[in-house]
Amino acid sequence: MRAALLTLLLALCVPLPAGQAAAAPPRRVVSLNLLLDQWVMLLADEGQVAALTELSRSPNYSPLFEKARRLPAIRGTAEEVLRRKPDLVLAGRWGASETVALLEKCGVPVRVFDYPE
Repeated sequence: MRAALLTLLLALCVPLPAGQAAAAPPRRVVSLNLLLDQWVMLLADEGQVAALTELSRSPNYSPLFEKARRLPAIRGTAEEVLRRKPDLVLAGRWGASETVALLEKCGVPVRVFDYPE
C-alpha cells in the first residue's frame, strides 16, 4: 500500500514525458533532504528505505526521529549513496547539488524537488 502511495506522490510531483508509462515502485530509496525524509518515512515501506539523512534521527529536526533511528542514515556523499545501490534518490533543489550531479553521471535515477510553497 505504501509503495503505491510513494509512486503516486512521485507521479504527482514529477510529470512523465508524453507517452511514457509509469514505472514500477522503487525498491531502494535514498533521501538527501530532511523534508523528503519525512515523506519517505510516511509513504514508503521500511524495506524500501535504503537511507535517510542523519538529521532525520534528531528530535530537534524530525518529528519522526524515532522511526528514523530504525532506518539506515547517511551524511549525503555520493559514495555513501552508491554503496546503498538505490533505484531512486530524492533530493531538494538547493542542497546536495554536487552529490546529485555525481549520481546522475553514474546513471542513478535522481528526482529533485523544489521547496513547497
